[in-house]
Order: sequence, then structure tokens, then C-alpha cells
Amino acid sequence: MSVIEELDALQTQDAAIRELARKARDLPLRRRQETDRVGGVEMRLEEARAGVRTGEKNIDAIREDILTHEGIIARYEKQRQTLRSAEEYKAMGQQIERENRALKDDKARLENAEAMVADARESVASMEALLEEEKKFIEDRVREIDLELAKTQRALLEAQEARAAFVAPLDVPEKRKFLSYYERLGKKYWPVVMHLGASDKCCPGCHMSLPPSKLQEAQRNAKLAEEPAKMKTVACDYCGRLVFKK
Repeated sequence: MSVIEELDALQTQDAAIRELARKARDLPLRRRQETDRVGGVEMRLEEARAGVRTGEKNIDAIREDILTHEGIIARYEKQRQTLRSAEEYKAMGQQIERENRALKDDKARLENAEAMVADARESVASMEALLEEEKKFIEDRVREIDLELAKTQRALLEAQEARAAFVAPLDVPEKRKFLSYYERLGKKYWPVVMHLGASDKCCPGCHMSLPPSKLQEAQRNAKLAEEPAKMKTVACDYCGRLVFKK
């Protein structure tokens, strides 16, 4: 196998490692997104429950107002029976009328408040049912993600361990310059090894023009692929990627 083919094989293995590593990073984020969904539903449910509690307190306050008005009306009615003059009787009647209007308004408020609380309780019940469904669905999704993550982590470990077999053929004196260059540049650019077609005059990585001398060196390397000691590291002047002709 030529040094070009060996670099290709290493790069293919590293591409698989990179993809597995990306997946291993992304899966916990996906897991968090799923669990956050439950938190969102729980938050909305708590807001709905708080609305019910506020509505119930409002109902209690209105009922207290109703009892107060009824008590005042009863007291005024009793007092009116003791009045002597028509003027006093009329004035008391007006007060009783005002209290009755206030009582009527409060009863209307109570009816409206009770309807709102009833609607809010229905909303809470619906959200509680939704939360249970959401929890079950998310528990299943989280379980799937955990299994996928464990599988990915195993595959990543195996791929990283298998990488040594792809490095070994390049880790020899006559090829080490290619391996060192590849390892160093791979920390900055990816992919590192780029292949030129017969008519290509630009780097496939950054798409900048390659000088004729680089193209000639790449062509020469293709002919010397079985003699790595005689090959040069031909790299793009702009991005530094290794360029080869097959």
C-alpha cells in the first residue's frame, strides 16, 4: 500500500472517530432538550394551578363581600321597622337599595369568577393528562438516547483503539514526515489529505489556485508513491492541506 493510500485510510478512520465524537457530544444535549420539555409542561401546569388558587381566593373574597352586604341589608331592614318619620324611612330604603345593588353586582362577580375557576380547573386537568403523556413519551426517548449514547461511546472507544493499526504503517522513518504533518494540520483544518483530479488546478479544500510547481510536485509524488523517502510533503500555500494526485 502506498503512503497516499495509508494516509487516506487513516483519514477515513479519523473521520469516523470525529463523527462518533460529535455524536457522543450531541446526544447528551438531545437528552437535556427532552427532559427540558417536561420542565416546560410542569411550569405551565404550575402556572395554571396558581391561576386556580388565585381564582379560589377571589371567590372567597367575593363571598365575604356578599355576606357583608347581606348582613348590612338585614340590619337596615331591622332598623327600618323602628323608624318613625317617613323621611327616615325613605333614607333607609335608599341605603338598602344601594346595598342590594352592590349585592347583585357581587353575585354577578361571583358567578363570573366561579365560571373562570371551573375553566381553569378543566385546563389544569387537561395539562395534568398531557404531562403524564409527555413524561411517558420523554422517558421512552431518554431511554433510547441513553442506549444510543452507550453504543456510540463503545464504538468511539473501539475506533480510537483501532486507529493505532492505521498509524503504525506511517510511523516509520521514511513516512513519518507525512504522519507528523497530517497530525499537526488536522488540529486546525479538516480534512487534511486532498486529491487532485487530472484537470484540477485549485486546492479542493480552500479552492485557491495551486501554482504549476505544486501541481508538478503532486504529479511526481504520485509516481513515487511506493518510495516515500523520495516524496515531498506537497501542501497548499493557503490552507496547508496535503494535495496528492492518484
